[in-house]
Amino acid sequence: MDHSSPTIIFSIFYWLFAFCFIVGPADFKGAGLTVENLLSSWLGSEEIDFVNFHIKRTSATLIVHCLFPIGYYVGMTLVPDSGVSFGDMFSTSLELGWHVYSSISLVILLGALTVVFYWQINSWSYHPIATNLSLYKSEDNTSDSAWRVQASEVNNEFRRIDKYATSFVGWTRVIVTENWIIVTSLYGVKLTPQDKATISVLQTEEHAVSPESNAMVQYVHLRIKPTIQRTLKPYFARVISVEFKDLKESLRTRVYTLPDLSILQSTDELFLKAFREQLNQNDRYTSSDPLDQCIGCMQRDAEVKLTKNCGSTGPHECKSCNCKPMWCAECMGRWYASRQDRHRIETWLSGSATCPMCRAKFCMLDISLLDT
Repeated sequence: MDHSSPTIIFSIFYWLFAFCFIVGPADFKGAGLTVENLLSSWLGSEEIDFVNFHIKRTSATLIVHCLFPIGYYVGMTLVPDSGVSFGDMFSTSLELGWHVYSSISLVILLGALTVVFYWQINSWSYHPIATNLSLYKSEDNTSDSAWRVQASEVNNEFRRIDKYATSFVGWTRVIVTENWIIVTSLYGVKLTPQDKATISVLQTEEHAVSPESNAMVQYVHLRIKPTIQRTLKPYFARVISVEFKDLKESLRTRVYTLPDLSILQSTDELFLKAFREQLNQNDRYTSSDPLDQCIGCMQRDAEVKLTKNCGSTGPHECKSCNCKPMWCAECMGRWYASRQDRHRIETWLSGSATCPMCRAKFCMLDISLLDT
C-alpha cells in the first residue's frame, strides 16, 4: 500500500465528518452529533430561556465550526508518515503548504474567538441577537441592557403553547408567537415584531425528494422586511408548503402572495403535480372512439387509459385493463393516492393500485394519456 494512503483515508473521513457535522443531515441529528446536544448542559433550555439559549448556541456553533481547519492539522500529526508534527507548526522547517494552511487555520480560529469575546461584553449586549432586539426598545430606555426587556417578552411568549413553529428546513425554522416573528438559522436568529414587519412570498420550488422526509416537497420562499427603519435589510426563510396555511393563520400581519403563484398546501396536491409530470413521460394511448365525461367529477372528458407498459412479472404483476377510458387525470390521480400508505409518502410513485372498475392491478407506468 502506498505510504500516502493513511493520509488520504484520514483526510476523506475527517472532511466528510466535518461536512456532515456542519450541514447536519437527519442521521447526524438523530445520533446527537450537534452542537446543541454536545453542549446541552451549558446552553440550557430553549423552552425556558429562548434568547439566551440561542445567543450561546450561535456563539458556540461559530467557534466549534472554526475549530475544524486547525483540527485537521492536529489530526494529521497523529497519522503515520504524514510528514507533519505538532512541534513544527511555527517552525520554518515546515513545508510551505502546511505552514500556510496552519497559519490560516489559526487566524480563522482566533478570529472566531475574538468575535465571540466582543459579543459577550456587558453580558452579551453586543451579540447580533441583542442588537436586533435593541432596535425595538422603548425610546426612554437608552441603556445597553435595554434589549433584555424585549428578550423577556420573547421568552415569555415562546413558553406558551399557542406559538407556531414550522419544521426545520435545513437549519432554518420559522416561529410565530403572539407578537413576534422569529427565524432561527445555523449562525443567527432574526426577531421582528409582527406589527413592524411585512411578509411576502417570493417564489416556490418543488423537489421530487426532500432531504428531511425522502418524499416529494414544495418549498415556499418568504421575504420578511422590518419596517421600523428603511435601512434595515430584509431576511429570508423557507417553509414547507403544507405548513404554509397554518403559518399564515398564526400571523396577525398580512402575507403578500402573487396571484399567479401556486402553493400546494396538502400532500395530495403535491402528489397530483408529480403524478401529472409522470404521465407526461409515459407512453400515450391512441384512441379514435368518442370520449365520455369522467365518471369521477363529471366535469372533464376522460383523459387516461390503463394499459400495461411496465415490465413486471410474477404473481403480483400488473395487468392490462379492458375498461374503456372513463377517468380524467386528476380523478385517477386521487384514486391512486387513496390506495397508498398515508404514512409512507415516499413510496407513492413506486406503488400500485387497482382499477376502480375491474380491479386490474396497475402502477404509475401503466397510466397513459389519450391521443385522440
